[in-house]
Amino acid sequence: MFAARFRNGKRATGRGLMQQIIYQEARRLQMISNHYVIIMATKRIWHRSTRSQRQIFIDSAHEINRINDSNRRRITDLNVNADTLNRISQINIQQVDTTFEKDIYNGVQFDQVDLFLPWEFPESAFP
Repeated sequence: MFAARFRNGKRATGRGLMQQIIYQEARRLQMISNHYVIIMATKRIWHRSTRSQRQIFIDSAHEINRINDSNRRRITDLNVNADTLNRISQINIQQVDTTFEKDIYNGVQFDQVDLFLPWEFPESAFP
């Protein structure tokens, strides 16, 4: 839930995560919605918290950033793949010059008798 609030490109911090929780709690209790008061309350609570309490928020913020980075990379990879597939689909002319390349792309016709039999071999030997 909190990861979605940091998806706009901003990095989550422990203090920022605490501020989001304080803001959510203030709205739930229908208390203060003044942004300045929430910032001051966050600052005061953050400085009065113990190191282990702060570390919980910092670790959670790192996890949020890891999730968001993973999602951003996945979306970027999908966009790159879609762009590559789009470019490939627009290629309509085979760019081949040699007979070997033509055989690879167009396939080899194996129904010709001269591919398997030597020139001097009589075809009448096979009824």
